[in-house]
Parts: sequence; structure tokens; C-alpha cells
Amino acid sequence: MTLIEDSTFVRFPKGNAEHFPGHGNGHGKTAGCKVDLAFDLLGGDVVYHELHLGTEQDKTIGYDLLQNVFPGDLVVRDMGYFVIENFRIIESLDAYWLSRLPLTADVTTEQGVPLEKLLASHEGDQLDLTVKLTAEGHRVRLVAIRAGKQETAKRRREHRAKAREKGKTVPRKTLVRDGWHIMVTNIPKEKQSITELSAIYGQRWQIEIIFRAWKQGGNLSDALDRTSSPQHLKALVLAGMIAMSASLKFALPLARRHPERRFSLEKVFDYVIAGLVGLKKLIDIASIKPDPRHLQSQKRTRNTLNCRLMELLG
Repeated sequence: MTLIEDSTFVRFPKGNAEHFPGHGNGHGKTAGCKVDLAFDLLGGDVVYHELHLGTEQDKTIGYDLLQNVFPGDLVVRDMGYFVIENFRIIESLDAYWLSRLPLTADVTTEQGVPLEKLLASHEGDQLDLTVKLTAEGHRVRLVAIRAGKQETAKRRREHRAKAREKGKTVPRKTLVRDGWHIMVTNIPKEKQSITELSAIYGQRWQIEIIFRAWKQGGNLSDALDRTSSPQHLKALVLAGMIAMSASLKFALPLARRHPERRFSLEKVFDYVIAGLVGLKKLIDIASIKPDPRHLQSQKRTRNTLNCRLMELLG
């Protein structure tokens, strides 16, 4: 399986901050919780689904998924889950992992050359080599693809603006890396090419579409806009998580049965959640039979993100 994992923050009113504290980010008290999700990219099945405090870091949460990883699986994550020990555990399970490289992670070649020096002097558009990660020297495969001029300039503008706000300058290391898309993995070259790795990682954003459809289709902002007991709020979020899993189970067969149609994931979520609300017994979920005509996206010249997800699953 190819497991895509990410988390999303579910916001509560500030009155719930005592039991569900958020980070605040310098803007006063915030409240909410974090939902961590991992699903199989090809099958669409939810493999792992857990509720956490909003202040828990993805680096810590990432260990929980590993009990669901089996030999041959591939775990695809963003940089928030970047932990060397986590990679080692996945490797010990005879499984694979793929991640973007954080700016803070030091990298050298096997000969001790810093990554930034190598990137700055490289004339080609791609790099594929074995490197050592951080002071631990964990050997991994690094793949770098040169970014376009506009994207590079945008990244550097953003980093310079943030640095100015703090009265600092951007490290040269950051400016050099801004010119590249950099991934690290334990997948050997003979199994996946640079192009294939890039295509696989490019599908990670599908989980962002799922989160958005869940929040909009389930109308979470209104459902959770209350100050209540921690038990009540937790029950509401857990019920929403069940609805998310059920909606995904409906979405995949629907896309496969009707490959000629383009569906809106938000509409699927809205339809399934409305059906769940009317059930008296969970076993009656089999009676929910979405009408494909009511779940199609409006025609447009450019596919919506949801359409692209449905095409991928189909």
C-alpha cells in the first residue's frame, strides 16, 4: 500500500481552551484538536484515523501509524513528520518512506560535501545520490529537481519578508535550497526513478482535498461552534471522523462505477453525512445509495481539485 498521512487542526471557540488548548501562535488563546489521517492512495481505504490534542506535534504523532505498516508499504508524509528514528523503524519493517527535506536538516554527501555547496555548483536540473542526514549520518537517497525561476523567486521573497519581520537575514543555505524541490527516501533507484518519485509525492496533496471536503461537507465550523464539555466536543469530532471514513468508502466505488462522470467530493461528503444523520442503526448504512446525478461537479474548462481526486481514485 501507498499510505498518505497528514493531520488537520479542527478549531473550537476559545471558551474550550482549558481542555483543548491550541498553540495560539502569538495571537492569544486558541482552542481545538488535531485529527491525524492515513489512507491508502490506490484503494482509498482509511488505514489510520486518530484524535489528538491540538498542541501535539506531528513528529510525535507519526509513531502511531507504524503499527499499521507492513513489508513493502510506502509511507508518504510532509516535513512535519520528519524524524530519523521514525525512518529507521519503517526501514526495519522492510517498508519504504518518502519525505520532503526540511530546511533545518543538515545534509552532506558521503564525501562530506555540504548539500548547499553541491546544489550551488550543479549545472543540471536533477540530482540523485546517496547522502548522510544530520549529525547521525543516516544514509538515504536524495533526489533534487530544480525549481522554476518564478517559484524560486517567490520562495526567496517569502523567506526574506519573514526574516525582515524578525530583524534577521535569510541564511544562504535557505536561499540555495529555495531553488530546488528536494526529497529524501529509502526507495532504491532500481525501484523508482526521479520522475516516478516526483509523481508519487505529488499525490500527497490529495489528503488536503479530503480534509477540506470533510470540513465543508460536514459543516464542521457550525457543528463545533459551541462551548461545551470535553466529552461532548470529543464525541462530535469522533462522529465526524466516522462520517469521513464512510464518505471515502462511498466515493471510491462511485468513481469506479461511473468513470465517465466527474464528481464533487464535497457533495459526496454532504450526501453521506446527511444519510448517516437519519439512520437509527449503523448497520443501515447499506441503505444509503447516492444518486450520481446529484453528486456531479459543475462543468468547467479546468478540473476542480475534487474532480482530480475522484479521477485518481477511479
